[in-house]
Amino acid sequence: MFDAIVVGAGPAGATTARLLAQKGFKVLLIEKENLPRPKLCAGAVSIRAKPYLPNDWENAVINTVYGGNLGFKGEIYLSARCDKPVVKIVERRSFDLYLTIKAKDEGVTVREGESFINFHSLRGDFTEVVTTKGVYKTKYLIGADGALSKVLRALGVKRKTFLVCEALVETRIGNMDEVFIDLGLVKWGYAWVFPHGEELVSVGIASLKREERNLKLLLRKYIENHSLLKGKKIRSIKSWFLSPSRGGLFTGEGNIFLVGEASGSVDALLGEGIYYSVWQAHLLAECLKSQNHRRCYSRSLKRLKREFLFGYLTGFLGYSFQRFMFKNAKERDLKEFFKFLRGEKTYADLFKYGVKRFLSSLFKF
Repeated sequence: MFDAIVVGAGPAGATTARLLAQKGFKVLLIEKENLPRPKLCAGAVSIRAKPYLPNDWENAVINTVYGGNLGFKGEIYLSARCDKPVVKIVERRSFDLYLTIKAKDEGVTVREGESFINFHSLRGDFTEVVTTKGVYKTKYLIGADGALSKVLRALGVKRKTFLVCEALVETRIGNMDEVFIDLGLVKWGYAWVFPHGEELVSVGIASLKREERNLKLLLRKYIENHSLLKGKKIRSIKSWFLSPSRGGLFTGEGNIFLVGEASGSVDALLGEGIYYSVWQAHLLAECLKSQNHRRCYSRSLKRLKREFLFGYLTGFLGYSFQRFMFKNAKERDLKEFFKFLRGEKTYADLFKYGVKRFLSSLFKF
């Protein structure tokens, strides 16, 4: 018998399990793969996530980003730098293992190579959880198993997902402390080049709306034509799915809760998930010790949902006028975005700033 069973040992699941164990819960964390396991992700963690991660989390960091470059179809770039770190890059295989070890250190029972199958409601507000290796009884079931969540599907919920493609390219770019973002390649999204350790860069394309074109072919063409990547060795191109929020989250029902990407906790401008996942994990863990945990969780998510709403509105503004926005972008705009990534500004602040800049640029003509 467990107080809580958490499905998925990513940032949302491992963090929720660790925090609940710290509060005295008997917790089982189930992960379908054996750790460390490959995990497709660009690995960008904005500095604003720091308060929600263990104190020594930077031991898992492989790159620190101080600068950014905004381009259009890989051609011309606008650049800016910050004197403080803006983003940390992690390798998810190692990062997720690190977070799971932290959960184990707090007394969490971890079962690897075990997949969630289904759940059944029992009398007395308990739930029976069926996996590939056993049957367990718990008070709370927490789905933290990503965009293609089996817990979400077991609740009978279907939702749209969108494709993201990534490749690792064997090269160095400068001091490996800046990122490149390109607009103009997809309808609602961007291409990126992020440092990934000492001798690799992560290159990808995220489209948060349906694309008629083949994203893998588009990514390969982008790499082959990019001035910094042309002729470099491409490791296999892989893909995964995101389900970004427009201001809503599906948080479960009764004593079944969802957290992280399983709940849709991904912003619609950047496709960022790690920061929101660990923030949401703290909110859920705090609410599960309250008397009315469902109401508490719903209320505590209002600020998070507001961020997602304004993230969507900011994305709508930026991606609807990509060429115009790029042509009128200034260095100060990138520095404003750095403040956002550092947690000094919210998406609401960024949206208001973007509207003001859009209108001032429009009426120049």
